[in-house]
Amino acid sequence: MNLLMCCTPLGREDRYREELRFVLLASIFFKSIYPQSKIFVGTTKNADIPKSLSKIIQFIRFPFEKLPFAMARIKFYEEFTKSNFFMNDTFFVGSDVLFLKKPDHNISDHSHLAMTYRYHLTMPYCSDLIFVKKQHQQISTDFFRNVYKKMQWMPAQIQDGYAEQLSIAIEMGFLDINKFDGKTHNAPNNSNYLLLPGNDFLYTPNDFFSSIKSDMAGQLINDIPDIESLEDLANTKHVIHFKGDRKKLFIIFSYLCKKNNMIKFNSNDYGYDESFLFKEFFDQYKGR
Repeated sequence: MNLLMCCTPLGREDRYREELRFVLLASIFFKSIYPQSKIFVGTTKNADIPKSLSKIIQFIRFPFEKLPFAMARIKFYEEFTKSNFFMNDTFFVGSDVLFLKKPDHNISDHSHLAMTYRYHLTMPYCSDLIFVKKQHQQISTDFFRNVYKKMQWMPAQIQDGYAEQLSIAIEMGFLDINKFDGKTHNAPNNSNYLLLPGNDFLYTPNDFFSSIKSDMAGQLINDIPDIESLEDLANTKHVIHFKGDRKKLFIIFSYLCKKNNMIKFNSNDYGYDESFLFKEFFDQYKGR
């Protein structure tokens, strides 16, 4: 089992090393449950990549800057499935996800491709976790090619975001509203595409710590998260998606897992000292 992510500067070169913290931590979590896995990360041709990360990540340089990022990512996925890098079954994920348990045990043998659905009728599927099988390499390539072709016909104003969601939904087909029920389903347009409930397989955290309160702007953290909630989340969810303004929680959650020996590694081995790798945690709780 392998993992594929993307991390590109695209105008934020000054923050690129900080952005790489996410792919490093995501890789370490993935390696903890798939020790023999290979981690691939797509990035731009001129990105300055710390050599220390080569211990755990193989970077693939791709011309992301020629297209809106969402389109470039789908095109990269297509090219990956045609390449020699595609050696084993692979999860294609966003860099803001953490694996806690193996989701592949819940993917049936007959399925060719799997992704998650969510309770959002205008964006019913999430492209931040797509499982593809090496056995069905051409089917995976065709899927991403079809999605990319649909995105090309979308208005330019939405090609860097909603076009991807809509194109995937057209390719998969729209579930009947009564099937947004937390169960596993087959995609309406192809019974070999499997749809997993996002609440279990790509969980978006809102109030997963008793000390975190939500508001319309995102997350407000009032106290240090409690270990009981941390362990409960780790025991019940397969993959967590720290989307949008939850990125700070990604770092805080990772640090707490390390601090409580739920994940083991030495950050200095990868060219990051702990205060930089987890700086959001130390900034938030300094002196507590």
